[in-house]
Amino acid sequence: MNWFPSSFKETQDQGAQSQPCPPQTTSWRVGGGSASVHAVLQALNDGNGQVDVWGQGLSDEEIATLLEEVRRRDDVKVLELGRNKVGPKSIIALQGLVASSQSLTSLRLSGCLLGDGGVHRVSHALEEGGCLRELFLDCNRATDESAHALERILLSCSMLTSMNVANNLLTSSGIAHVVKALRESKRSVTALNLRRNSICDKGVHAISQLLKVKGCPLTCLDMAENQVCDKGALFLGKSLSVNESLQELFLHGNHLEIEGVRAMGQYVGNNSTLLRVTLTSAEDTVDVQVGDSFLALAVLTGADESSTSACPRRSRWTISMS
Repeated sequence: MNWFPSSFKETQDQGAQSQPCPPQTTSWRVGGGSASVHAVLQALNDGNGQVDVWGQGLSDEEIATLLEEVRRRDDVKVLELGRNKVGPKSIIALQGLVASSQSLTSLRLSGCLLGDGGVHRVSHALEEGGCLRELFLDCNRATDESAHALERILLSCSMLTSMNVANNLLTSSGIAHVVKALRESKRSVTALNLRRNSICDKGVHAISQLLKVKGCPLTCLDMAENQVCDKGALFLGKSLSVNESLQELFLHGNHLEIEGVRAMGQYVGNNSTLLRVTLTSAEDTVDVQVGDSFLALAVLTGADESSTSACPRRSRWTISMS
């Protein structure tokens, strides 16, 4: 699962003559400022539009202007607003866009430093986000105070399949609300990114209960760089022994020891869907007995091909390395 937005075609700097998009794409990067926002959007062809202003340093007013233009067009599917000032004016414009758009499927607000107040305002703006399938809220300083807002988003956006809340300040308590919403709403969220928060074994227990639910849609779960210990690994192992959907599990950068890795491996031997697991322990490589074969679980930190070349590769699992 690629959690990072793909790069988009760049326009010329503000003041330069705008060039029309090639026929095969309607994707542009705005150079900055409300004038260029207007010019670029006017140059967009009809069709599968993508607007990317990531890292342009646009103000709240400029983002609001951009969103008003997008609303008038109603042909933009991917809206990348990361690392800009998304404030009250922008969020009011966003609410109008989401309520009227029949095309917007991906909204990316990474690194906008929304804070809890901003996340709450975004959640209200998305109350009619029926078309939205992908939402990026990573790097926004969201704490557990945002948990109810995230719950509201999951309940409102009925078609959401991917949520990214990595690099925030969520703890196990906040994640419990997210899991509760996923279970009660029965949303078809297939990808959930919780990387670099402060989730401990208690939060992992809540997630493992979700994974045990028959028909759980999750295929990609990223819990790397949290505070998961051996007990949490055991919770996950037990849930994966009955789970029939998860394909990718990222756990590297946690506090797992050899015992936790081995315990987890003993439970996942009967899993038929999991294709990739990333783990970190005190050693470079851990061989875990799984039925009649071995599961080689490689450490991401410092691992290379030489450190795993001697490991048996008779398993259906892949070895993940960095």
